Amino acid sequence: STPYIVELAEKLEREGSSGVIVYCFQQPGAAACKEALGIPVVSLSEPAIAMASLMGHCVGVVSPMDSSSVAFAKRLGNKVDHYCALNIPILDYNNPELLKAALEDRIQKLLDKGCDVIV
Repeated sequence: STPYIVELAEKLEREGSSGVIVYCFQQPGAAACKEALGIPVVSLSEPAIAMASLMGHCVGVVSPMDSSSVAFAKRLGNKVDHYCALNIPILDYNNPELLKAALEDRIQKLLDKGCDVIV
């Protein structure tokens, strides 16, 4: 996805955009866009984690899958103290009761680990 995202971002810059938001917490292509473009590039995770770090001392992130947690840890480093994955099938995100129960469970797990801010 990175080449396509960079291509779109370059097009936006040529058309006069003053910045690009990579609208995904996993930051696909964000680093490449930052290298290629002369305008600001930000992903969803950067401001979320920056704000979380201002709001508390122990930041937890609820991620979609265990593999996402690993990717987030590589990108966010020591800015996040704990990760907890939902690990539910994507199609189950359409089930509000199931999603709510899974989120509440993961949030409680992060609270039990001492997190005072959860993203």
